[in-house]
Amino acid sequence: MTLLLHRGQPVGDEGALLRALTSLDRIIDEDLAVTHRVLHADMFYRMATDIVGDDRWLSRRYLHPAAKAFKDWKDHNSLRDRDPVIALLTTLTHEIYTHGEVEFILPLFRRWLAEDYGFSDASIRQTLGWISVHTGPTEKNHFFHALSALEHFADAMDVAIADYALDEIVGQYLEKKAAVLEHICLQDAVEVEAVH
Repeated sequence: MTLLLHRGQPVGDEGALLRALTSLDRIIDEDLAVTHRVLHADMFYRMATDIVGDDRWLSRRYLHPAAKAFKDWKDHNSLRDRDPVIALLTTLTHEIYTHGEVEFILPLFRRWLAEDYGFSDASIRQTLGWISVHTGPTEKNHFFHALSALEHFADAMDVAIADYALDEIVGQYLEKKAAVLEHICLQDAVEVEAVH
């Protein structure tokens, strides 16, 4: 979106475009630790490494094709599609999905680490920092920042959001995410069967 200004492309309302960018920056500020000083990627690294026991999980040999397909699709929509509205709608979809996901999984992960791994309460809090920081208002606010960015961009460029197929973006997001989760569930089932 900044390239619209940088390249001198026509913008109906530059102030609205700057408000759209400011809304997106609220999401980026939190994820990149501008506001809370803890990089979310570092929190995820700690969580995954504490659970797995080391950082072998970073090896690409563990990257399932469904997970790669989901990430490639999301990156294309969010970063490479020529239409910024597609990126904004994909971001909106991602933020609301993630909000629901973290709210759902936090108690499950807490119980799992306590009962199956014997983690102490303090260890659970540290390990699950990435999930915890995204619960409550954080990820919900990310959704509203994404919505605000979309609305301001529509005003800036005189775009009718209703002309876009949000249901297709949401459907593709859920379909690709479900393929990843299905693999994880099948892998867990195979491991449980092997134990028995």
